Amino acid sequence: MANSMGERIKKLRRERNLTQRKLSEMLGVRTSAVSMYESGQRSANYDIIIKLSEIFDCSLDYLIKGEEDIDTKLKSIMKDELLIAFEDYDSWSTEDKEELLKYLSAKKLTRQK
Repeated sequence: MANSMGERIKKLRRERNLTQRKLSEMLGVRTSAVSMYESGQRSANYDIIIKLSEIFDCSLDYLIKGEEDIDTKLKSIMKDELLIAFEDYDSWSTEDKEELLKYLSAKKLTRQK
């Protein structure tokens, strides 16, 4: 696990195949600022930390303290599982797609009760 916030930023950026330049554009800062965040030479302000959380789809707790909450862990696992489950969706029959939609609609209704 990455020990510092800078290491976590670097790890998340690399996992998403982003360059420091691309991340800096997304954040509205100079590339050198991203480099300094990652090396620990500069601390990101609250607005930047919030933007990083949104860009990386992670919790503020993870960015700041390195701790993931259970919902974040589950979302990550579920996202991977869903990608695998639906990787051949285009080859599904119309009947299978309709059956899935009916199931999801029914499941949503039972949760709303």
